[in-house]
Amino acid sequence: MNIQHHLLRTFIAVAAARTVTKAAAVLHLTQPAVSGHLRVLEDELQLKLFERGTAGMRLTRAGELLLPHAQSVIAAMDQFKLLSTQLLNRRAEKVRLGTILDPEFLRVGALLASVVEKHPLLDVELQHGITMQWVDQLLKGELDAGFGLGAIDDARIECRWLTEVNHVVVYPAGWAARLKKIDWPELARMPWIHPPEHSPQRRLLVGIFERYRLTPTQSVQADQESTMSSLVAAGVGLSIMREDLARAAQQRGQVRIWPPGRASTPLHFIYAASRSDDPIVVSIRDAALAIWDPLREARSAPKKKINKNK
Repeated sequence: MNIQHHLLRTFIAVAAARTVTKAAAVLHLTQPAVSGHLRVLEDELQLKLFERGTAGMRLTRAGELLLPHAQSVIAAMDQFKLLSTQLLNRRAEKVRLGTILDPEFLRVGALLASVVEKHPLLDVELQHGITMQWVDQLLKGELDAGFGLGAIDDARIECRWLTEVNHVVVYPAGWAARLKKIDWPELARMPWIHPPEHSPQRRLLVGIFERYRLTPTQSVQADQESTMSSLVAAGVGLSIMREDLARAAQQRGQVRIWPPGRASTPLHFIYAASRSDDPIVVSIRDAALAIWDPLREARSAPKKKINKNK
């Protein structure tokens, strides 16, 4: 069975207009052409679709059952044509996006879904690393955009604030008695698992102790939050950890949170300032901002003036 879509369009139009005359006007066809389409369709289906009477064209039971399916077919064809038209003048593009932390926290899935919906030919390459690595690659043109943790003091990098990321000091669950009554100097002398040098987490840890003019002892340095968490749970030492991860680990009985040790740092969407007008970069940036703050667009929209004379 090979039913051409123009026959289905005629079927739908006659069902809506209930007369061949009105359907012909809507379809910009002659009445004989519309009647011919219906005959061909009924012959192809070997079904009667309409009852013809003085009140016009009335769908048979078979016609009633087939109408919504015909409408679905035509709607799908229209969507197919629309998408093909949209893709006609587009070329496939590749964008390199730098991530930090874990993808769930960054909401990468929601971000990519939003971006690909608007740019179906876009090929996104995700790379995982640290903030300063991305800053260097953005300036060299080796990365298109990414996420950055902490302040970036470089006018060549555009930073768009997403949220504040809270960090807390954690210690092994078995050390609760040791840390029940402890002062800052004694705490600094205990074994510490340090984040990588020059990382935002390292700056946070150092900053917590700088208030007291102290430097925490470094026993181990680890570059992954999961590794640091495992080392703390194993009793190697204290460390700093993202608060949501720390609370989850505390619930599992792996670590304990030391309440006085708390600090926060901003999470940014970052890209080279020279590319602030790049359509793809702007599209990804706007999608990230909307995902992290759905009300941002509503707040920034111009408010309508109220006519008090009404």
